[in-house]
Amino acid sequence: MFGVNKNNQEMMRRMRRQQEEIIVNQRLLADRLEAIENKLGIKPPASPSVVKESPQAHMPAKPLREDAGVQMQMKVKPESVSDLQAIPERMGREQGNIEFEIGRTWFNRLGAAAVILGLVYFLKYSFDNQWIGPTGRIVLGIMVGLVMLGAGERLRKKYVIYSQGLIGAGSLALYFSVYAAYNFYHLISPAWAFAFLIVVMANTVFTAVRHDSLTIGILGIVGGYGAPLLISTGTPLPWIFFGYLCILTLGILGVSIYKRWDSFRLISFFFNQLLILVWYFGMYRNEFILPTFIFVVVNFLAYLAIASGYNIKVKSQVNSAETILIFLNATTFFIWSRIFLQGTIIKDYMGFYALATALAYIYIGRLAYRLNQEDKKQVYTLFVVAIKLITVAFYLQLNHKYVGYAWVLEACGIFFLGSLLKSRFLVLVGIIVLILGNMAIPAWSRNENYLAISWLGEALGLFLMGYKLKIPDIRFSSMAVLILGSIVALENASGYQMYRAKVFLLNWPSFALLLAVSVSGAIYYLYNRLVLEKEKYVKFGVGVWALSLIFVSLTFENRHFFQLHPYKYFLSPEQLSLGLLWMIYAIVLFSWGLKRNIKGMRYAALGLTSVTMLKAFLMDLASLATIYRIVLFIILGLILLGISFAYQKKQNLFDRGESQ
Repeated sequence: MFGVNKNNQEMMRRMRRQQEEIIVNQRLLADRLEAIENKLGIKPPASPSVVKESPQAHMPAKPLREDAGVQMQMKVKPESVSDLQAIPERMGREQGNIEFEIGRTWFNRLGAAAVILGLVYFLKYSFDNQWIGPTGRIVLGIMVGLVMLGAGERLRKKYVIYSQGLIGAGSLALYFSVYAAYNFYHLISPAWAFAFLIVVMANTVFTAVRHDSLTIGILGIVGGYGAPLLISTGTPLPWIFFGYLCILTLGILGVSIYKRWDSFRLISFFFNQLLILVWYFGMYRNEFILPTFIFVVVNFLAYLAIASGYNIKVKSQVNSAETILIFLNATTFFIWSRIFLQGTIIKDYMGFYALATALAYIYIGRLAYRLNQEDKKQVYTLFVVAIKLITVAFYLQLNHKYVGYAWVLEACGIFFLGSLLKSRFLVLVGIIVLILGNMAIPAWSRNENYLAISWLGEALGLFLMGYKLKIPDIRFSSMAVLILGSIVALENASGYQMYRAKVFLLNWPSFALLLAVSVSGAIYYLYNRLVLEKEKYVKFGVGVWALSLIFVSLTFENRHFFQLHPYKYFLSPEQLSLGLLWMIYAIVLFSWGLKRNIKGMRYAALGLTSVTMLKAFLMDLASLATIYRIVLFIILGLILLGISFAYQKKQNLFDRGESQ
């Protein structure tokens, strides 16, 4: 009996201890959850009811073992708490992430660099003091490099970052040892030095792939492209040089596809362009055009295939690095083509050359759009490159005075393409080309009247395109061109161009003014048909602009008439004629506004009538003969009475407030 009681007491103690451990772990979990919620800014849900604590929770707890909490946590299934554990661990990593990165990675890189620097200084010191002969120094450098490579390979499973630092330092030690053997001590020939450097570079890239280390890979790229410069004898060997670069470039691009290292492509592209530049300024002669241009073409096609063709084939979307590469590849290819083909017959047809390249990009863009429609970024990029090349083609091939007009037509084509692809980006590109065209026309055009007429025609064409395609950006850009063309037309009509015209109305400045008024009126009419609430203020502005153009045009034409006939009338009635023209215009505005129930037009008529009255009283009284004063004031009086009568007759309309 005593034994049974003793067993029961022991069991009760174990159960009580386990219960206390559960309570402690519950509190630990509650504290952890509260910390996570505070960190993430999440408010805990309100408890629907208050649960009373178990009385046993207040029982005096016996001292727990130090590992009790750990044991209880280990009893919980990992799947149930893994997500909870991941959050505080991730938070801890984020807090200590900078310190960890500096200690683990940057110190490793700096340490490797310091070792290499120490070896360099040691070699220099040993050279100065004749401690070690040239052959011994090279052998020592190679041995140190091989030891570092071996140590890096041995440690790569346990210490990844550390092993990468050792491998990088070892590769550099081998690289500089081979270079020193060739350049400083002349122990090996250029051919052997070049071969050894290629082996070192290939091993470095291979190791980078095995270790999945982009840093080591970049080191191999630098070594590969640096080898021809370091081992150069000064004798131009274009076929060997560019053949090596072709093989190196294709190998690097293959690795970039295999490992998805986009930076590999940009770095290799940069070094290729750098080496072409060094070759051009250092060793290039006209007899080397064939190998040079072949490499330029191969290089262009390789990067076009890797940045566009590969993505089209696998139906993946281009990233920012590939977009940049597409732009840079096309730009550098055309620049080098223009430079290296300068001494050939093609130099006179570089515009067609650019156009042919643009057509190739348009074809690839259509292919990308058809096979991989989700990748709109690539489609837009390819089309923009084509647009850029077409713009350059017009500049190179056409007479400069026609370039602006060609760019304007190109902008219209871009707008159409943007509407087809429903791309606001391409529409904005079209606006940029349109601006370039409008800047080029006055820069290379000698006839200001043609300039105004072309801009006004362009404004109408753009608005019609925006109207049909329902793209507001194109409509807005047409407004800017309309204002630009109208200002040029007004300037010509107010200055020497109109003064030089010998025929009233039948002259270019008058035609430009008439066209400005007509285009403004047509755009206003089309805006009325659109019925767009968002653009009602734009429509109002176009209407005001059209009415103002008519007013100014009447004034200029009146002045031009009396410039052509200065002596046919005694006491020239120019001011009387001007006042009458203004009043007739006011009557037309008022009548039209009354008929169409357009409040703004009636207001404009009343304002113009008031201006005419002020002019008559303040200016014309002093300059007109008595007979003209009588005529002027009688006509003004009759017009004012007529307007008053019209208001009285239409009183019911205004009382209902139906005017617009």
